[in-house]
Amino acid sequence: MRKLTQWYRLAGVVAAVSIAGCKSLEVTNPNAPDAARAFSDPAAVGGLLAGAFHNWVGHRGSYYGVGNLIGMAESYTSSWNNGQYRYYNSIGPVGFFQSNCAQRCGWFNSTSDAKRNPIEDAWYGYYSMLSSINDVLTAIRVNHLVLTDAPTTKQYEAIAVMLQGVVFANIALNYDKGFYVTEATDISNPAAIPFRPRAELRDSALSTFNKAIALLTATPFTSSPGIWTGGISGISYSSAQWIKLIRTMQAELLAQFSRDATENAAANWAQVVTYASQGVSSGAGFDFNVFQDGSTIQDFQKACSVNCLFLVHSKVANLVTGGYPPALGTGPVYHTPYPGHTEPQPNSADKRVGDGSWGPEDNFNGAATKAATASAGTDFAWSPQEVFRAVRGAYHQSSLLHIRYSYLAYAGSGLPTENGQGIDPVYPATYNDLLWA
Repeated sequence: MRKLTQWYRLAGVVAAVSIAGCKSLEVTNPNAPDAARAFSDPAAVGGLLAGAFHNWVGHRGSYYGVGNLIGMAESYTSSWNNGQYRYYNSIGPVGFFQSNCAQRCGWFNSTSDAKRNPIEDAWYGYYSMLSSINDVLTAIRVNHLVLTDAPTTKQYEAIAVMLQGVVFANIALNYDKGFYVTEATDISNPAAIPFRPRAELRDSALSTFNKAIALLTATPFTSSPGIWTGGISGISYSSAQWIKLIRTMQAELLAQFSRDATENAAANWAQVVTYASQGVSSGAGFDFNVFQDGSTIQDFQKACSVNCLFLVHSKVANLVTGGYPPALGTGPVYHTPYPGHTEPQPNSADKRVGDGSWGPEDNFNGAATKAATASAGTDFAWSPQEVFRAVRGAYHQSSLLHIRYSYLAYAGSGLPTENGQGIDPVYPATYNDLLWA
């Protein structure tokens, strides 16, 4: 043991002498700069904010998270298991091809099961977005980085704070608890950062939104960088329009926060009216749009709403079409003949359906539809193509397509933009009107 100890000591001495006699092996790698240098580059910091904005639009219409929520809400329906839709979109009876739940299944919160993916999607997505936003604010507020000039820097700061509010709001809407982390939070000991109840996160979001409005009011501008709202042809907005958008998001947060009748009755609806009355449909109203290019910005909910993974839920179809046929309430279906029935129908009571025709030609984009006539609807079309297997639940078998945003999904739509590219209304004025009403 003594010889071994002496050997270690000798090795230590030799190593010390060797190191002392040589130059340092540490070299600078310009391709992997440290954080201090990376966040001193105005272009890099500006890119972080644009990326965070694009991520927000993507998560608002995400494949996993929203794809399941719209099915659980029975707006759309799908029995394919892409993104775990079969499980979360279905209701018993117990069986392999359905949900295995006598009632609608709740979130399967297990780290060892693939059905956790939709739960994780928004969580990691929004907090990844928050990390970029806080880096931007650290560069501006701590490192005093100037992005072109002082007014431009303030513009970036205001929108970064707004996006902080977006993160806190969406975590509050989707989870029971979450982290409140800003550029001022000490993250050296992550375990010491507490989980906050969703009501606290809601209130933090409202407060953060107000801080963004204060910044926008203090340094007004007439236009914003188009790169924020589209990698190709982004849309520019004034500070006054950004403020209206924030007011709509505040109204949305309060209106959608409730999860049961008790919370709904206790909601501050007067404050919802106050916020919405200052939102995107107030005064000179406008639609808050982005440009979807299918690359930097992709709104999956709209891009896959036509003959893709979803059909309009039969309950919604029943409301829209007036309940014919009574069995499913999805309107006439081509593969099931009805006495005296011809296609397409010329007398739908809802002009959003019209006569059910759609597209420049029959079987447009493989949806088995009839070419659009002068009586075509604006939002919906009939399709005889039954893509969902009855064994997984006949209630999934709807014949109604949602075509309003077909130009974001397919080429050849006959609209000004094609190939999945075009104007994506993220917060249309009519949505603010609904919140206001």
